[in-house]
Amino acid sequence: MPTIEDYASDPDDMELELSSAPAPAPSAAAKGKAPAMPPPPPGAGGLFDNEPAVPKALRILPDGSLGKVFDDAHSRWDTLYPIYIDAKHPQQDGARRVNRETALEWPIAEQMAKACRMLGFDTVFEPSKTHPKDWANPGRVKVQLRDGDGKPRNPSIKNKRILLNRIAVLLKPHQPVAPAPTASNPHPLPPIHRRLPANSPAISHGVLAQAVEGKGPLAGMMGGLGGGEDEDAAEKARVEREEEEKRKREQMIKMMKGKKVHIKRRR
Repeated sequence: MPTIEDYASDPDDMELELSSAPAPAPSAAAKGKAPAMPPPPPGAGGLFDNEPAVPKALRILPDGSLGKVFDDAHSRWDTLYPIYIDAKHPQQDGARRVNRETALEWPIAEQMAKACRMLGFDTVFEPSKTHPKDWANPGRVKVQLRDGDGKPRNPSIKNKRILLNRIAVLLKPHQPVAPAPTASNPHPLPPIHRRLPANSPAISHGVLAQAVEGKGPLAGMMGGLGGGEDEDAAEKARVEREEEEKRKREQMIKMMKGKKVHIKRRR
């Protein structure tokens, strides 16, 4: 009898469709106001004109590089999110799907996609898709676990749970390492560009632009070929910023404290 893991259907595979209802009519309060300004013409400049577009889907080639996707056949494949092997999330409510000992502290979808390709599966990486419970870590993987007739393509990996465990084992030796703790930072974390993908909302747009151009600390992602910044220097700068902010807060508290006033009683 097949188990639930032998089925390709997954609630996370469902695509949300935009509502087709007509737009509401303008309110009475809005009548009589000046009409809205038309959008600027192409090339006129704007806040996000210099921001690079994140590809919708990328095929993982046999050598691990990223290539174009020419159809939507991958939309019917199995879906993997980083949260499925994230040790920081619980195993309930469809989050983590492997044991805590096997899970990773900092899984990234692009690395998971390349691990699937190493295991011999056709794989597509979707950088912009995000699990609703993991907003800061965008990206998901579409992997063809079964042939058209429903048979596993790899007899030793029959379902997603087995595949997720294999991915975690492959990626665990390559997880980022946190720097040594200090008095001012007793619980340090690895640099943010090692913990999150380039298009994460937690990372500035400027860093993303450098990554697409093959520059900066995220050059290894999004197809870039550049190197990264010195991690020790980045960590030192972060600690210095925290100490400066702490000093400013202490000064502000001192300024807000009023002096004690002694009132003498008349006899």
